[in-house]
Amino acid sequence: MPVIEDPSDPTSCSVAEKEEFAHFKQEIYQKVLKKVFQNLKQRSQHGEAHCCADGLNQVLHLGILIESQDAEEPAYFCGCRAASAHHPCPKCLVAQSDLHNILGNFELRTPQSMRAVLTEASKAKTMAAKEKILKDNGMHNIEHFLWDFRFSDPYKAYSYDTLHSDDLGKWGKHLWPLLLDVLEEHNGQAFYDILKQALSVYQKCCAAVEREYGKSFNFLKQHACSHVPQDIREKGTVDNFSTCYSEGFQQEAAQSFGQTNMKEAEHQMCIIDEKQEAIARICMAIDNDKKARLNLELAEDINEREVLDLESESSTTWRFGSPEGKKMNLHVVAVNLANDNHRYRSLDERLRDFIAFNMPKEAVQMQFEDDIYVQRYKCVILKYQSVEDWTEGTDIMHCNPDFHGRHCFDCVIIHDDAPKLSVARLCDLFCCSLPSGKTLDLALVHHFSCSQWKPRTVWDGCRVLYEEPDTTLVRMDYLVRGALVCPVSEQADEKFYYFIDCIEPDIFL
Repeated sequence: MPVIEDPSDPTSCSVAEKEEFAHFKQEIYQKVLKKVFQNLKQRSQHGEAHCCADGLNQVLHLGILIESQDAEEPAYFCGCRAASAHHPCPKCLVAQSDLHNILGNFELRTPQSMRAVLTEASKAKTMAAKEKILKDNGMHNIEHFLWDFRFSDPYKAYSYDTLHSDDLGKWGKHLWPLLLDVLEEHNGQAFYDILKQALSVYQKCCAAVEREYGKSFNFLKQHACSHVPQDIREKGTVDNFSTCYSEGFQQEAAQSFGQTNMKEAEHQMCIIDEKQEAIARICMAIDNDKKARLNLELAEDINEREVLDLESESSTTWRFGSPEGKKMNLHVVAVNLANDNHRYRSLDERLRDFIAFNMPKEAVQMQFEDDIYVQRYKCVILKYQSVEDWTEGTDIMHCNPDFHGRHCFDCVIIHDDAPKLSVARLCDLFCCSLPSGKTLDLALVHHFSCSQWKPRTVWDGCRVLYEEPDTTLVRMDYLVRGALVCPVSEQADEKFYYFIDCIEPDIFL
């Protein structure tokens, strides 16, 4: 919602007048939100029947679980006083002088405790006593519209926003300007790289900066760090409640609105957005083509040219690269490889069984004496759609016994009927030429199974996997994207691994 500006000159207003206008803004904000969400009130209390994605009818109780805002809006939403108050935090009752202490424990706000404060303030005999009670709890004399909802806690819903609290908040407005006085030369990526390095020692760094440069860390966005662990436990990773994506949408919407005649603007904005999207897609396709052609010209060996081949886009989500030798008879390949590695034993028979089970029409046409020819590959490019930002990404997965002097057998996520993510290690990649003339792309993998063994310290979401010794064949259609596993020890023959499910792209790379 837009911030209501004071029509009078704020510099000429007294403290009482400023507090009166702040109370007025809070009251308007709460009344508008109450009107917007009034249809959900009854549904939150009694529920509403809804047919869910699994086809079952369930009674759902509607509520607000996550709320991400910046600047004055958290105070408006939670009915609290602003950042200059004695108790400015929308989630707890931390004092202004303790905002620098991100490791402290402070009393949390709840609808019951805040309603009790208003009840106590209403019984005060004088206006001064009433204001003192409200100030001591960082509140305005306003009832929150969510207090009458059954499953909505406004203070718990307020979430840590990495964009305004980290990037643009304590780092961009407080630490970064101070850092520029020390570092004379920096590039565009330095801002983000230094921030990531500082996270692990942030509390110690703040204390050192305060001692050496006199920088005070008693501001609200510094204190907000203390609520991050609880937010992550209740709502998932910070990506779920970051305003990064909606911030860009608001800017685009504002630009589109500025091009309309302000009458029936929604329809005009949709047309403008469609044109902008088409232009962006055309520009992106041109840029990707230029980049791919440049990479193709710079490629020096045939294997890289195979990976970067500018073929037309197909409907498959994978593409093989780095062919190993020539196309050969599968029986000959299996016999030669099985002498040194047990994973290839009876590979010809296993492939025929696989075809009989998964492709019965193809198996009927095959004779036992028919030969199957295979072309082996040492890498595969997997395309996937990220569930984080819904953009298309690619993973280059290797299964190479000599990748820059070391063996490299990457792990992938397999799409199957298991309730949890299934992980497997690539052993080999085949493009099989069947007697009928059809081709079949397969991967030879070691599956990981859930282990009963657990470490002494078990964290939330801890999964220990055991790498099965036997290999199985999997169609390439079932490979989703790369996966990261970490051995539990440094032993060369270690078979137990931790499944790492929370990583950034640069860590995975």
